[in-house]
Amino acid sequence: MTKLIIIVIDEQTSNKKILNWLAGSHYKIVLMGLLGSDKNTEQTHDRTSWHDLFVWQEDFNKAGFNVSISTEKGSLFNIISTIQSLQTDLLVLPKCKFLSLANDEYEDFLEQVLCPVMLY
Repeated sequence: MTKLIIIVIDEQTSNKKILNWLAGSHYKIVLMGLLGSDKNTEQTHDRTSWHDLFVWQEDFNKAGFNVSISTEKGSLFNIISTIQSLQTDLLVLPKCKFLSLANDEYEDFLEQVLCPVMLY
């Protein structure tokens, strides 16, 4: 059975390490971008996130992976229902996004995700 990995992208981080780590594997991959929740202040960030999603998708396709892309508005907590409904086997997060959670939110987030989390 093929396992599903959700990779939350970060525009400041290269995808090369992840591509090298996944080389030769047969995972289903969903690339996810987190969009801002405020339409007025986050519009430029949203455009950047969409651009980065397509760049990452192109890089993964060139490496032989068939990937889907997805977006979610708001914080990391907003992706929990997606992770659970897709029965995700592994969540790959940028370290900076995980560290942006408040101190008391780390445990809550990890308890709700219900799958292993890998930081890059």
